[in-house]
Amino acid sequence: MTIDYFAVAAAAVVSFAVGVVWYAPPLLGKYWIEESKQANTARAGLGRTLGSAIVSSLLIAFALDVVLEGLQLSTWTSALELAALVWIGFYFTKEFTSMVSGDKTTKVFASIALHDAIMLLLMVAVLFALN
Repeated sequence: MTIDYFAVAAAAVVSFAVGVVWYAPPLLGKYWIEESKQANTARAGLGRTLGSAIVSSLLIAFALDVVLEGLQLSTWTSALELAALVWIGFYFTKEFTSMVSGDKTTKVFASIALHDAIMLLLMVAVLFALN
């Protein structure tokens, strides 16, 4: 199995960019901070948050590349189905459990879940296109 590190880096950049745009104040940033009650700590931990987002994006892109390579998917449909399956099986369920347990409001859950779906679809698309 060979890892395409350029594709992994490109997918990580796309993931990071989606997060920056998604959680920027003009789109959902102010709303998300208010709803998730993190207004006091949002700016204080910004560097740490961005750093962890970059590392997380690289790790997710790497893992997705390994899975795509291992499954040897040959069509766009199958690649995007993989992204949807990863989203529903891991991301959605984790956030849903957090919402049901009272850790997140329904609006915060919906925001995070939609962000994760878009992020995964775009990451898989980049990886598939570049491999």
